[in-house]
Amino acid sequence: MNATFSSKGTTENIKEMSNGVARAGKDLYQETAASAQRVGEKLRNELTNFRDELDALLSRASSISDEELSAENARLMAKYSSVKYAAKGLAEQANRQISHSVDMASEYVKDRPLQSLLGAIGAGLFIGMLFGRR
Repeated sequence: MNATFSSKGTTENIKEMSNGVARAGKDLYQETAASAQRVGEKLRNELTNFRDELDALLSRASSISDEELSAENARLMAKYSSVKYAAKGLAEQANRQISHSVDMASEYVKDRPLQSLLGAIGAGLFIGMLFGRR
């Protein structure tokens, strides 16, 4: 194995490898962010529907009988349970997505340890140059 490298070639290799690591990280972030956005949107829709139904019940609560109020209460409690169940499911889905992203990142590091190390070094040098004293 040839141990001599030109500094220009090494710098270019580090830059290329850190770009690969950055692309992989960006892809993981975008996938996780898109999943979180979908989960949040579903939950917002469910909660908005629940709030609208509750507002409608409150607006006519004074004009309905105790039996009707009891029936509406039971229906809304069932809806609340449904929303709560959906929120738990969405949280589990988000957790699975995050775990998947972490697993993918771990696999990338295991499959490409040198690239990952050089990418981390390159990122550290870049951040050091940005924030370092001159």
